[in-house]
Amino acid sequence: MKTSKYIKITFITALLLVSTSIVAQNSDNTLYIKGANFTHPILNAWINEYSKVNPNVVIKVADRNTNSEAIDISVVTNENQIKDPAQQSLQVARYAILPVANKQNPLFAEINNKGLDKNKIKQLFFEKDIDDAGKYPFKNEVTIYSGSLETSNSEVISVYFGKTGDQLKGKKIAGDDIFLINALKKDESGVAFNYLSYIYDTKTRELKENIAILPIDLKKDQWQAVNSGIDATLSLLEGEKINLIPIETVSLAFDEKLPKEVQNFIEWVVTDGQKLNHDYGFLNIDSKEKKNIQQQIINYASLAK
Repeated sequence: MKTSKYIKITFITALLLVSTSIVAQNSDNTLYIKGANFTHPILNAWINEYSKVNPNVVIKVADRNTNSEAIDISVVTNENQIKDPAQQSLQVARYAILPVANKQNPLFAEINNKGLDKNKIKQLFFEKDIDDAGKYPFKNEVTIYSGSLETSNSEVISVYFGKTGDQLKGKKIAGDDIFLINALKKDESGVAFNYLSYIYDTKTRELKENIAILPIDLKKDQWQAVNSGIDATLSLLEGEKINLIPIETVSLAFDEKLPKEVQNFIEWVVTDGQKLNHDYGFLNIDSKEKKNIQQQIINYASLAK
């Protein structure tokens, strides 16, 4: 009898713990945000700073254990990621991608200071891109590294250069795109595309050790900027449109009816939160779009009433 009673108490206790966990995860005052790993640093920075002005709302970055039904906001870094047509999205930042290589890569000596134009980039990175004579246009063979996940930059790069993800040459690296940098550091023949926040050290603001920007066809001052550090690169890209450097938006996607807590957080990110973007390697939203985005927030909020 005692054993049976103990088992019942244990079962009830476990049930209460599970119930409490579910209630906590879906609490009205808790917002869950889900996004690709490379967005986590800026998400956490926004969350930490926002909690100082609105401590009553708890916001957390969702992990793999978070119930999908508890997600209030999804981070979209590629418009193809929006699966539900009923969802709305608002731009909150932008990110840029650059081609990089191991510093010792022999390709640097071959390219010298000429820089790769768009055609040469496609010939280097994508299958079936050869020169007019039908040959691979480089003397040195390189190892192309790219990510295999849906959230990788591979799809963005491929679309930007008029290709598909399966046309990217070389080795696919499992996991987050930060592992592409690790691969380049170990392989002198390695070449890859990656985010500014992974190419540069966001603390020292310089290029990471043993990593160099692959020479592309830029003006002298533009080339100097991207090699001067992340701050000069961000300033350059916010001030000029450079055709060889892909820039994509970071958007927050949510259900059509925008809850007040979500509205307040997004509105803060679009205004005060922008001051944190550069610290984590992200560009601010396009200044031309800012008023339009703020108006969209108001429009979406009216649907919730």
